Amino acid sequence: MSLSRKNSRAIDVDGTAYRWAVSPDSGYINLVVQIVSGGGQRLVVNLGGYEDPTTGSTGESTHRSVTAADVRQVILAAIDHGWSPERPGGELYLHWDGAREHARRLRSIRRAG
Repeated sequence: MSLSRKNSRAIDVDGTAYRWAVSPDSGYINLVVQIVSGGGQRLVVNLGGYEDPTTGSTGESTHRSVTAADVRQVILAAIDHGWSPERPGGELYLHWDGAREHARRLRSIRRAG
């Protein structure tokens, strides 16, 4: 199932079209990313406490909004970390430390499915 166009944003990274959404989860913000076709593995990245730019809601330790530049860095880092966005499979859960300069320091939380 692909992300809803209504509640997500489009981004192109290195020629691949994705949709992304920010989802608050118990005081933390999760970034959900999937290729536009919706047939591939969904990426869920825990960003810690951030502000959702669409609703303005905040979590713990709010630093700033999630930007398209952040999403691009997270996508590239997740691919480096082994995410295959076109391959079907369960969601890949990762954690990002939130610092732009450390975007490549993702760590795996768990794989679903």
